[in-house]
Amino acid sequence: MKANEGFNAIFNKYLEGVASQQELQLLMDYFQQEDCIGFSKRILEEFSKEELDEYPSHYQAIADRVQVRLDHLHGNSVNCNPKISLKRSFNLFTLLKKPIAVAATVLAFGIFSTYLIHENYEADHGKHSALEDVILPSHNEACILFEDGVTYSLSDLDAKLLAKRGVQVTVTTEGDTVFNIIEAPLGLEQRQKFCSPKGSMSRLVLVDGTQVWLNSGSTISYPTRFTESNREVTIDGEVYFDVTHNALKPFVVTARSTQVNVLGTKFNVATNLANDNVLTTLVEGSVEVKVRKNNLLINPGTQAITNQKTGIISSRDVHVHDVIAWKDGKFKFREDDIYTVLEKIQTWYNIKDYQIEESTHDRFSGTIVRTKKLSDLLNQLEKISNYRFNIREGRVYVMR
Repeated sequence: MKANEGFNAIFNKYLEGVASQQELQLLMDYFQQEDCIGFSKRILEEFSKEELDEYPSHYQAIADRVQVRLDHLHGNSVNCNPKISLKRSFNLFTLLKKPIAVAATVLAFGIFSTYLIHENYEADHGKHSALEDVILPSHNEACILFEDGVTYSLSDLDAKLLAKRGVQVTVTTEGDTVFNIIEAPLGLEQRQKFCSPKGSMSRLVLVDGTQVWLNSGSTISYPTRFTESNREVTIDGEVYFDVTHNALKPFVVTARSTQVNVLGTKFNVATNLANDNVLTTLVEGSVEVKVRKNNLLINPGTQAITNQKTGIISSRDVHVHDVIAWKDGKFKFREDDIYTVLEKIQTWYNIKDYQIEESTHDRFSGTIVRTKKLSDLLNQLEKISNYRFNIREGRVYVMR
């Protein structure tokens, strides 16, 4: 009896908002005991005294989901007072207003507290996701920097004016926009730089017919006429090539201090700022990768890793379709941890930063289609993991 009085006193302090963290923990621990029936009744009585305000629709949606879970679990055998019924008319909404009380009451019914606590947190903070969502551009905002210093945004420029500058725009049967570089007359060639901004993938065809796909935030520099003994381009970011075969003029890709030499083949090149590596993944044919005085010939299904600081080249077998999934508008994961997943997502969405409050041992495997809204993508990740995500002020907060 004295014990009950002590917990009553702690609960009164909680209602007044003056209970310490230690006292709250004692209260939580007590709710897990089988003799707490009377006390749980008192909690519900206390909740029923409160007057309800008008709640927004997103609270109602949360309440409906929680009620389904409670109704399901309530039908099972629980330790503490199975006869008490929760009425949505007042109890559930009131629970949603009290995070600690939510945890206490849920424990009293033998249910995991984290579910309702999380739902309540989303009610208070998750609404920022909708208001502060990160959304991909509605159209391709690629641009070209010409040798004379003029920069054109390809989405705003008239097609005729663009053609005068040596770029022809076509649309494929699938609706994809392709930028075709027109070969300049001999002696009038110049170098151009094509930029694919954050959140956009761009496709262009070089003057020799080589097809190029640029991932989000990538660039390629190329001539409007290949007059040298080779066909040389420079890239930054991630670019996929389908090179037109020409035995007399090798195709050379320069990425930082790495060179990739080919005659005609399909491959992917990606620069990694974080660790000074360049990753070259071969899809078809063969390529030679060089960095400083070292070189390596790789075969399909192999990825060469060249370190720009040390000049060391290593290689590994990879799943090619995982590497080039971005080209088809997808994110591909294979036993990736949360950090790797967020790094991949950050290459596309304009995320300032991400903060992981508590990591787990979860590994992500599978394919997720890229969505226009970041929140839709994160919702897909929530369904296959123990993580929950919030977007606030352009930052992604990760919690359990």
